[in-house]
Amino acid sequence: MITTAELMVFRTMEGTLTYREVVRDEDGDIVGVSAHDVCPMGNSLEELTADLMLFAAALERPYLSEEDLEYEEGEVDIEVLSSEGGANVH
Repeated sequence: MITTAELMVFRTMEGTLTYREVVRDEDGDIVGVSAHDVCPMGNSLEELTADLMLFAAALERPYLSEEDLEYEEGEVDIEVLSSEGGANVH
């Protein structure tokens, strides 16, 4: 299974807007969402600037609303990704 990851604006059930990393399968369907919010980071001002540009670009695309995620028989059909390893996709 080929997957891609992207940074998206995420709206929680409470209405808070934040950023999450989202994983899509080869058909473009969402198959995973990071369990925690993500934030810009870098080891230099240049890296931080580049990361901030990715976050700004995410504002130009439609956001993902938690209430729009599909659920199946009381269980979440979307895998919530753990943050083990500490690596972000952005």
